Amino acid sequence: MPLNDAITKINKKYYVEKTKVNVYEGEKKKFEYIVYEDNTKKTSLFSFNEGYNSKTKDLVYRLAIKSPKYKTKEGVFVGMTVKKLKEKTKIKSVDFNIDNGLFLLSSSFDGGYLMDINGSKKYSGFDYENPTINSLPGELKIKEIIIF
Repeated sequence: MPLNDAITKINKKYYVEKTKVNVYEGEKKKFEYIVYEDNTKKTSLFSFNEGYNSKTKDLVYRLAIKSPKYKTKEGVFVGMTVKKLKEKTKIKSVDFNIDNGLFLLSSSFDGGYLMDINGSKKYSGFDYENPTINSLPGELKIKEIIIF
C-alpha cells in the first residue's frame, strides 16, 4: 500500500505520529509512523515504516503490532510468553544482536516476534551469541509482532 494512502486511511480512525528513527552514520533519515488510539498518545496500537530501496521507498514495508488487542491467525498476541507461543505456532529461527534485540522468525508468515529481553540478564541455558529455539527462556514475552 502506498505510504500516503495508509496515513490518510489510518488518520480517519486513529492518531498517527511521524517520528525519526535512529540511523547509522551516512544513512538517509528514516521515519516510523506510530499509530495511537487517540491524540493523548497513551495507547500505541502499531507502527509502520516505508521501504528501504527505490522499489519500496513510498510503500508501507514493515508493520509492528504493539498492542495485545490484535492477534495472529494462530491466536498469538503481544505479551504472550515464549512457552505459550511454542504451543500455538512454530518458530523458524532465532536471531539476537545488540542493536535489534531478540527476534524469532515465524514459520507461518513473513515476519516474526520481537521479544522483551533484558540483555544484561543471564538466562539459564540461553546463549546470546548462539541462540536456539530450544534454549529460549519460556518466560520471555513478545514485545512486538513484526510483519514484512
